[in-house]
Amino acid sequence: MATSETVTFGAVGDIAFHHATGSQMLALGAAWPFADVQSALSRADLLFGNMESVVIPDDFPVEKIAAKALISRVPGTVAARALRQAGFDIMNMAANHVLDAGTVGLAHTRQTLVDAGIRVGGVGATAEEARALQIVEKRGVRFGFLCYCEPNNCTLQTRGPTHAVYETERVIEDVRANRGRVDLLVVSIHADIEFTPTPSVPRQASARRIAEAGASIILQHHPHVPQGIEWHAGCLIAYSLGNFIFPAHTSAYQKTHGPGTAESMILLMRANRSGVQAFERVPVIIGEPPEERP
Repeated sequence: MATSETVTFGAVGDIAFHHATGSQMLALGAAWPFADVQSALSRADLLFGNMESVVIPDDFPVEKIAAKALISRVPGTVAARALRQAGFDIMNMAANHVLDAGTVGLAHTRQTLVDAGIRVGGVGATAEEARALQIVEKRGVRFGFLCYCEPNNCTLQTRGPTHAVYETERVIEDVRANRGRVDLLVVSIHADIEFTPTPSVPRQASARRIAEAGASIILQHHPHVPQGIEWHAGCLIAYSLGNFIFPAHTSAYQKTHGPGTAESMILLMRANRSGVQAFERVPVIIGEPPEERP
């Protein structure tokens, strides 16, 4: 087996290729969204992000998509190429917009990412499959990913492909069942109150229980603004990574809850088989249009 080394694990928050971002990608190329932060992203040996929007097949009936849906403005292959070129190894898809284009959008997005060589966590053809551990090894260190989302916009509309539902007891069960399979167990959670600078008291309590159950890292997203980070029971908990590739200015919903929606971070963690040894937050600002990118 390969010798264990120190690995730099990077993580960012919400990524959605829609609004002005999609238009700029079509005009300027797949690398455009990440160009100004690529040097920081490239410091990571292993890179994680949250896939907030879905991509759809060319023949999808777009007239059936709700006005508030987060659908990529670029073809799936372009979105996947952008992520892969930027260095992303694994994406959480358990997010509240994952069913905005129904089960077709979920399945198509997942397959498009997988075809590009990106691992996907938090979704599956069944709830059990969605809860499955995703393992990625870097330099002899085995990282395992469990990904969840609170009941989302369209949860009750499917009995087929779905996301892993965030319930504290269920997550703890999965952590205990999978902790021995990997060196570091990463739990991704898409949940909680939007636009608040601190986590809710129930979510903080839940995160600490998950840490005590054996998680090594807990990465959280959905509030659309960055929140604090703490060590608890040997686990690094990031309460909200904030937006990353997101229309913080051109989305009226985001802009009216600013200015925090344009603030973000790249979280870089130095880890080995024993766990996270240190971390660094690289502060990021999402620029004003047309440079609406980090």
